[in-house]
Amino acid sequence: MIIPGRTLLTKSIIRNVRSPALQVQPCGIDLTLKRVLAWTSPGTIDLDNHLRQTASTKEIPFSSPGDTGGTADPQKQSFLDLPQGSYLVEFNETVAVPLDLMGQIFVRSSLFRSGVLVSAGVMDSGYVGAVGALMQVLNPAGLRVYPSARLAQFVFQQMAEPVEGGGRECDVMGFCALCSICKLAGPRAKGGMVLYGHYFWHARRPSCRGGRLLQCKLALLPVPTMSGFNSSSEITYHDILAAGLAKSDIH
Repeated sequence: MIIPGRTLLTKSIIRNVRSPALQVQPCGIDLTLKRVLAWTSPGTIDLDNHLRQTASTKEIPFSSPGDTGGTADPQKQSFLDLPQGSYLVEFNETVAVPLDLMGQIFVRSSLFRSGVLVSAGVMDSGYVGAVGALMQVLNPAGLRVYPSARLAQFVFQQMAEPVEGGGRECDVMGFCALCSICKLAGPRAKGGMVLYGHYFWHARRPSCRGGRLLQCKLALLPVPTMSGFNSSSEITYHDILAAGLAKSDIH
């Protein structure tokens, strides 16, 4: 069963919607452009994420100062002229996926008619955090894009039954907790913490123990055992234990 766009909005499954009147659709909600990034290093992928490393990116700035959409005068808006190629895009909207839903992102027809594709993986049940996608400009003439342009539509479907735990590391855009020593995102934690998008977790890696960990900056809800830390806190392994998160809670 497809969840109507209005329901996604009223239940705060999709958040930070810029213009409900424009974005809410019968079968989902349109996603709007926040920023465009290009890759600057290779990524590393393995079976269990022990060696995984997200490729580094660099933001491509909009070409001129101006507002971020909404004005009738296009000469007063910033824009990007993107040549043919592949890009990472981050959307303004964030999500909090219930345990009985899953999400998928589809390109808007106006884009593929211009020779541009937007694709992303499945948005797992229980995921909370930012939303990003791969944008491929196939048109040899390129693409001009403005801030908050509607690029894709987020569609959610009902699961046959709620999943247990759910979610995954909230590193869609590579901005979640990274160990400052090995630069890898930590695996998910037990006890429902994965639903909050907070990860503190290289504490059991011998090469990283005692190193400083960065709390996720995109989490939308506090973790009860970590309520003493704000979204920009830097914490140590000993801070984690002092806050009540035992070694057995990290895997």
